[in-house]
Amino acid sequence: MLRDVDAIVFDLQDVGTRFYTYISTMGLAMRAADRADLRFVVLDRPNPIGGDVAGFIREADQESFVGQYPIPAVYGLTGGELAQAIVGERWLGD
Repeated sequence: MLRDVDAIVFDLQDVGTRFYTYISTMGLAMRAADRADLRFVVLDRPNPIGGDVAGFIREADQESFVGQYPIPAVYGLTGGELAQAIVGERWLGD
């Protein structure tokens, strides 16, 4: 499906809470881009609720599409910062 694609661009506003599925979609797209050796670009936007961090960190046995990463409920990052964390923490998987 990605054979004739040059890059994947992620352009969604995120509010910085783990319960929205935008970040899971971003991570899966990042994984697909990595496997296809494609460039992945995040059009980063300010987090509208700021850089606050609050809530519990998702436990390993609670992983789901709504909670794909072990981050607090309110993680205080922009989409671009979270994308960097996904790569840096090696959460892309195999």
